[in-house]
Amino acid sequence: MIEATGAEAGLDGDQQILIALQVIMKHGGIAPISQIYDGVDKKLEPNGFVLSTQGKASLRYFVNSKAVKQGLVQPHDPNDPDWKITQEGIRYLHNHSNAPLVSLKQTDFEDNDDAFEIGHNLDDARKRISASIVYRQGQASFRSGLMEVYGGQCPITGCDAVDALEAAHIIPYLGAKTNVLTNGLLLRADVHTLFDKGLIAVRPSDWKVVVADKIRGTVYQELAGRDFRLPDDKRYWPSVEGLELRVWELV
Repeated sequence: MIEATGAEAGLDGDQQILIALQVIMKHGGIAPISQIYDGVDKKLEPNGFVLSTQGKASLRYFVNSKAVKQGLVQPHDPNDPDWKITQEGIRYLHNHSNAPLVSLKQTDFEDNDDAFEIGHNLDDARKRISASIVYRQGQASFRSGLMEVYGGQCPITGCDAVDALEAAHIIPYLGAKTNVLTNGLLLRADVHTLFDKGLIAVRPSDWKVVVADKIRGTVYQELAGRDFRLPDDKRYWPSVEGLELRVWELV
């Protein structure tokens, strides 16, 4: 591989910013610069290039200066190695690629000290996903509400064995503010695990189940294309924005 700057390899600054936004979004709206380097390298490698030291410095400049000035990412905090996409960045990404448009409605959480932001907290939230079955079933009121909303059945598999059903969070658990029924799905335990690992998702454009390439060829492939059974009460339909983000993150 030949070390080069993005420009030497044929990518102008705007193209590098677009790739950076794609990488950040794929990682839930937040990503360290090392992952952005990797994302650009993957674009360059088919042509025999990887980013040089100067190329990485130029990429940091494009993201830290130009993208910040355009309001596409949050200003970089020297004490925080991660880059965070903004609502404007998501809109820009949607307009310049096939990425889904995710709505981050700050007004939903204004004046609330315990509020969460989807992109800002996903990385931290993923660290909590490895909780035990007891813990995952332990949020009694949340799970009870989902049991009622979904009629005691997994909306993907149809499983009605109560002890096998878990309360899954679309945006991973970050306290009481994420325990709203529109941020939850009642899933069979194994499907819950796959959902948390980014191996299965629900596409809200047609309410179909989609599976990652990694589990195609397994018994879970039969879930691909299944209709997701929505709650009878439309008030409790799952968050479209959150599900779109899950589809975007599909491994």
